Amino acid sequence: TSSAGVPRRSDVLLTSRSEHYVPPVGEGAGSGLYTTWTAATAFNATRLDWVYSLNASFVEEAAGKRGLASVSLAMNANIPDSQTGPAAYTIGRVLNVHGEPLTAPWMQAWTPLPYYGCVNNGSAYQEVAFARARALIDAGADVIQHDDPTVNSEAASWNNGDPEQSGCYCSVCMAGFTTALLDGSLDANTTALGVNGSFNYKNYLLDEMSAAPTRETEDARLLEPTSNASQELRELFLLYQQNVTNSYARKLRDHVNNYSAHVRNRSVFPMSCNNGGRWPQPPESSPYPIFDYAMGELAFIDGNPGGLRQIFVDSVPENHSQVVTMPKKSPPINSSDDTLRIRRSVAQSYALGGSMLVPWDIYLPAPTAPRFFGSEAEFGDLFNFVTSFAALLDAADTMPGYRSSTDRLQVSHTGHNGDGARWRLPTDTPASAGKQVNTEGWGGGVAVGACAWECLADEQCVAIFSIDWANDGCQLLYEPLQVVNGTLLVGTSYTFDRSWPEARARRTRGREGATEAGAGGAAKEEPLAAWTNVTLIDAILRVSSGNAGRTRTGWCDGNGGTPAAVVLHLVDWRNTYGTRDASNVDVFVNSTYVCGAALASRDATISVEAMLSTPAAPDQVGVTTEQAGGLTHMVLPAAAFDASWAMVELTCSDAG
Repeated sequence: TSSAGVPRRSDVLLTSRSEHYVPPVGEGAGSGLYTTWTAATAFNATRLDWVYSLNASFVEEAAGKRGLASVSLAMNANIPDSQTGPAAYTIGRVLNVHGEPLTAPWMQAWTPLPYYGCVNNGSAYQEVAFARARALIDAGADVIQHDDPTVNSEAASWNNGDPEQSGCYCSVCMAGFTTALLDGSLDANTTALGVNGSFNYKNYLLDEMSAAPTRETEDARLLEPTSNASQELRELFLLYQQNVTNSYARKLRDHVNNYSAHVRNRSVFPMSCNNGGRWPQPPESSPYPIFDYAMGELAFIDGNPGGLRQIFVDSVPENHSQVVTMPKKSPPINSSDDTLRIRRSVAQSYALGGSMLVPWDIYLPAPTAPRFFGSEAEFGDLFNFVTSFAALLDAADTMPGYRSSTDRLQVSHTGHNGDGARWRLPTDTPASAGKQVNTEGWGGGVAVGACAWECLADEQCVAIFSIDWANDGCQLLYEPLQVVNGTLLVGTSYTFDRSWPEARARRTRGREGATEAGAGGAAKEEPLAAWTNVTLIDAILRVSSGNAGRTRTGWCDGNGGTPAAVVLHLVDWRNTYGTRDASNVDVFVNSTYVCGAALASRDATISVEAMLSTPAAPDQVGVTTEQAGGLTHMVLPAAAFDASWAMVELTCSDAG
C-alpha cells in the first residue's frame, strides 16, 4: 500500500496542466477531442496530477462529481509575485553578475518572461513560494507537485555557468557564499583562495571577466579560469547553491506540513517534484529525496527496456517512487513507430512497478512548447487493462530475479585510469562502421541501458562507446571491432553478448538468493526468474512479498506459504524495430525459485496454474503449463502480443 496521496502501482494518472473545460488543441490524434473530464473518462483515470490551478471548485468537482481519488496541484520555480492579477516577476529573483533577472534557457520564448525566484532569499522569494503552497492547500490539493525544484542549483549551471547567463549573484547569495566559505561549512581553504570578510564573489567574477581572455562556444561565453583558485571557487559556489536549494526544499516541506496540520489536521502533507526522470547519484546531491515521489519527462531515447530499467529499478532510492511522461521528442509525434514506442513504454513502466502519465496534455521539447494530446483509440485499452487488474498490480510489490536483455553488457577498453585502450569509432581515421545515438529533440544524453537496447535492436551492433553518457549520447559500433591503443580519448566501451541467457539461467537455477554468500564470501547472483525464447520480449516477474519476502531458497508469504500474488509481465518490443515474427513464444519461469520456500523445503512437486490476459483480451484464459527440471514452460500464441503487453497470473501449489 502507499501513503495517502502517493500513487499506487495501479493508479492511472492524468495530467491537465490547466483547467480544460473546452477541448484543447495541440499535437496528436486527441487534439480537440476531450475536456479534462471527458479525458479522465476516456482513459479510466483514477487521479489528476500536476495541475496549475488555484480553482477550488475545479478540485472539488474532480473529487466529487468525477470520482478522482487524488488531485495534485503544482507550483514551480518562477511563481508570480502575487496569486492574483497580471503576472509580475520582480520579488527576489535569480540575478546574473550584472544584476539582471534570469529565466531558464528553454523559457526564453515565453511571454512575459517568467523569471526564476532565488530560493535563498528568505524574506523575499521564499515568502512568495510559501504563499503559493498555502494557496494550493486552501484550493483543496491532496498533493503539491513542485516543478523545477532544483531552482538555484540549476540556475548556477545554465549556459555552462556563463556568469552573464547564470546565477544567482544577488546580494543575499553573495553574502551567504562568503559566510559559508569562512564558517567551514564548505570545507574551503580560505587562505589559499584569498577569501576574507570583505570577499564578494560577484565582484571577483566581474574583475576576472574584464581581465581574462575569453573563448566562444556554441552555447555561451565561457571564461578561461585564471587560476586554480578560480576553478575551486566555481566548484564551491555550485556546492553552495546546491546546499541552499536543498535547505529551501526542507523549509518548504516543514512549512507545508505545519500549515496543513493547522487547516487540515494533517501533519504530513505529501509532495512530489519534477526530477526530469533522473535521480542523480548519490540522490542526496539533489533536493529530490526530500519529496515523497518524483514525476519527470522521459526522453524518447529512454523509451525502451534498458532506459526504463535504469530509471525505475536502478536509480530510485528506497521509499520513493517514480512517475514519467510518455517518451518525448520534438514534434511531430504521429508515426506508427512513435505510437508503438509510447504504448510499450506504458506497459513496461507498470510492469516495473512505476507509472506513466496518460499521454494527454504533455509538454513537448520545442521552442513553442506545444502539447501532445493522445486519443483513447491509441492508448485507452492499456489504461483500462491497468484498472481491470488493479488489485494484482498493487499486490505484486517485489521483482525477484529480473535482468533485462540489456544486462548482457561487458565493460572493456574503458579508456579510464590510463589504460589507453578503446574500440575504434566511426569518427576515427580509419573509421569503424557504426552510428551516433542521441536523444531526439531533448538534449544530447542517453542512458547506458537505453543505448544498450538500441544496440540489441540493431543486428549489426556488437559494442557501444561513450565519452559522457549524460551529455554526449553514444556510438553503436559494428564489426569489425578494432582496439585503439595509446588513445587519449577517455570514455567507456562495452561489448554485447547476444547469446540468449537461458544457459546462465540453467546454471543459476535452484541456487540460493543474492544475499547468501558464495565461495570466498562473494554474493551469489540471484537466479533469473523468467525469460522467453525471443530476445526482444522482456519478461518481468513480480510477486507479493508479504511479511516474510525472500528466504534462502525462494519466495514465501508471511505464513511460510506461496506468495499471494505472482504475475508475469511480457512486453513485446519487436515491432518497434521491424516486422513482428508471427510464431508462438516459449515462456519459462524458474518455479523452484519463485514458488516459495514452503514448497521447496518440503521437496514438493510444484504445480503452476497460468491465466493469460491482454489489453486486447482482458478476460483471463487458462494456459497449459509443463513442469520439468524446476522450470515451468508455457507456449503463448502470437495473438497474445497483438497489444504488445501480455500478463500471466501464476498460482503455485503442491502437486502431491
